[in-house]
Amino acid sequence: MEALPTLMDLPAADLLIAFLPILVTNGYTITGEGFRVCQNDGTWSGTAPTCQATCPDLTVPTNGVIIYSSSTTPHRPRGTVATQSCLNGYVPSTTSTATRVCGADRLWSGSALTCQLSPVYVSMGTTTQDCSSRYSP
Repeated sequence: MEALPTLMDLPAADLLIAFLPILVTNGYTITGEGFRVCQNDGTWSGTAPTCQATCPDLTVPTNGVIIYSSSTTPHRPRGTVATQSCLNGYVPSTTSTATRVCGADRLWSGSALTCQLSPVYVSMGTTTQDCSSRYSP
């Protein structure tokens, strides 16, 4: 069996035909090999790669956190769930969405989380109690 030439052995004109780099548009990730080579038998090496839509990481809310179902960063694959929550002492505003999903359109569902100081913490921090006038010894 004849040995296959390496890329360095191929003339420049043949190299363009023999080597197929796979380019990925911004906002997508590639699954599979990033290139394919035309083999002596006329077939391409490897398996055809696929492209998957991704969403950029969300901005972490002030006084909040985001936990993703995918560890891939900084672009999350379609279907990734982002769970947003507020830190202790803060509560989400009524218009915020706790769970968001990366869609095929490369956009996150729902709305950004806004965390506001909890009313309980506000009253505890600003209210003083004077019990001397109500209780006598």
